[in-house]
Amino acid sequence: LVAAIIGFTIMKPMTSVAMRIVNGVAEFTREENCVIQGVATSIQSYTHALGLSSWFFALHENVAVQTEGVVMENSTFFPNNYSHFVDFKEANPQYFPLPNTVELDLSTMISLALCISFTGVITVTYFRKLYIVDLKLPFPSPTATAVLINGFFTETGRELAKRQLKMFKYAALAAFAMTFLDWLFTDARDGCVGGSFSNIPVFTVAGAAAGWYLNMGSYLQFLGIGIILTPNISYSIVFGGILSYGILFPWIWNQRGLDPYALGIENDPAAVDELLTNSSDIYWFDQTEGGMSGMYGYKIMLGLAIMLGDSLFALCLMISILVQQSMAKKDVEARKDSDLTEQEKEFALNTIVFTSDNFDNRILIGLFTAFTIIGTIAIPYILPVPWYFCLVGFILMPLFSMVTNYIAGLTDWNLSSNLAKLSVLIFGAWASTVDPEHAVTVGLLACGIVYCGASNSCDVIGDLKTGFLLRVSPKAMIVAQFIGFFIGAISTPMIFSLFLNTNPDMGFAESKYENNFGAFYRLMALLAAGGGFDALPTKCMMMVYIAFPIGFIMPLSKFYLLKYLEKRELTYAHGMVSFWWPSPAAAAIPFMARVDWVVPVAIGLAIVLIWDRVNHTHKENFYQLLAAGIIIGNGLWSVFAIIFELADSGAP
Repeated sequence: LVAAIIGFTIMKPMTSVAMRIVNGVAEFTREENCVIQGVATSIQSYTHALGLSSWFFALHENVAVQTEGVVMENSTFFPNNYSHFVDFKEANPQYFPLPNTVELDLSTMISLALCISFTGVITVTYFRKLYIVDLKLPFPSPTATAVLINGFFTETGRELAKRQLKMFKYAALAAFAMTFLDWLFTDARDGCVGGSFSNIPVFTVAGAAAGWYLNMGSYLQFLGIGIILTPNISYSIVFGGILSYGILFPWIWNQRGLDPYALGIENDPAAVDELLTNSSDIYWFDQTEGGMSGMYGYKIMLGLAIMLGDSLFALCLMISILVQQSMAKKDVEARKDSDLTEQEKEFALNTIVFTSDNFDNRILIGLFTAFTIIGTIAIPYILPVPWYFCLVGFILMPLFSMVTNYIAGLTDWNLSSNLAKLSVLIFGAWASTVDPEHAVTVGLLACGIVYCGASNSCDVIGDLKTGFLLRVSPKAMIVAQFIGFFIGAISTPMIFSLFLNTNPDMGFAESKYENNFGAFYRLMALLAAGGGFDALPTKCMMMVYIAFPIGFIMPLSKFYLLKYLEKRELTYAHGMVSFWWPSPAAAAIPFMARVDWVVPVAIGLAIVLIWDRVNHTHKENFYQLLAAGIIIGNGLWSVFAIIFELADSGAP
């Protein structure tokens, strides 16, 4: 949506100027606007599809040392923070590189991206008619984007586009200024870790010490995220933050944590172990332990269990929908053109355009086979994964892609990450029987092949739906997607490499970029490979056995309750349940991350709810642009921050 607006506001005046200077330049059209939006979508797809914040980053040593530690002769080292880890690494180079880790250098990331990116585009090109024409899936957001682009080329639409762009520019400028002021008043040289806007104690000083503070500097983007997410998801995140850091974790820490300093046994590890063993009903874990055997284990495992339960429900729902759809009998009678409604005539005309400019299916099959062969041969030379794992990953990818595309067409929900969790378990368990020593690496990389292709195809099918409604040549859209993915395969690793070089503590709790999903995916691979359970603290697995069915039963109950209310036409009750019944997957995110980012999300949610109540139409027209402006303005400062970091220059 934002790409469509920015593309129009840049290209429309440029084309008008070119028409006055150069003969033969045609007007900027909605078809060209749609193609620009498609290229932009393909490029940004890599921010999640390549796994630089999830499955691929899980192979970085920052994640490995926190989840598994460094195994030494008589003990296992877990760092308290990044500087502690660096000191240990410098003093003990013989333990590095850590097992099942990969150096995330630029050449590795780009090579892997080029190997696994294009199979998803080819798959969705082959099946595009099934989703858009045969099944007539609604695709809510792509449809809204098509309406927006179409409106740009009417007088009313152009006026709205100007107002939307103005909102976007003001929001981005304000967010950039706020982030700059936060940096300006931060002085790390004097040990000041916060800034004038980075640690506002809105819930008292004691609450701020526990993580409940407002960060309107570096975390300003979460205000935009709270605005742009659906209200139920934002509410679920806030609910999860209150449940975890407001109730459950403080109880575990204060009531079941062993504080060696309070008992005067900080220098007596034997006494600590004896208390944890003989008094396990009172003391569940050592509060000074920083790895999976400490409080971190409860956070990760509980969040993981809830997410897996929700993912299992989503998978069952997908299978159920696909089975019902395949068993449904279509009874379509031929009708004369005069009997068709205007909407049906429009659909028929769009279908003619969409199916007339086709790729030969034999070419698509050949391209998929070629990219599969290239990836199966090349990836084992780039990274330590057997060729047959790569082959199976490429073969499974179309199946996962078809499921995610179908659900996205119905709900706007990209479930590729949910299926990625399943693929980690499948490949990790398989790898443990073939190569136990490298099972974690193999499981994560094979998962990435499936995840990247399925996620990319899910983004592409939405753009094809937009093109279908605007009667854009599907061949032009597919070529644009290929160009976008090629650019993204190079630009995304370059940008991530800059972030990693300027923020080497990425993945640690005190880092600006915690990247918690890296630990999440690595832990899943560890558990699939048969390890990791022994390191968990007391009662952790018991709590997991409770959390997992809750994660499954909650969405299942909500699904059937909403169907019942819809059948009884209880609209108000349906709306209340849709909002107040939390999503387990969203609520589980704060379990694995700190809670400070939840506060801006809550403020964003409040803004959206009040805005919707005061002026629903105005909110629908502008809320996405406001959110995008805040996120982009805050992110734009990162470019300057990187420059200052490289120049070793701090705030004045």
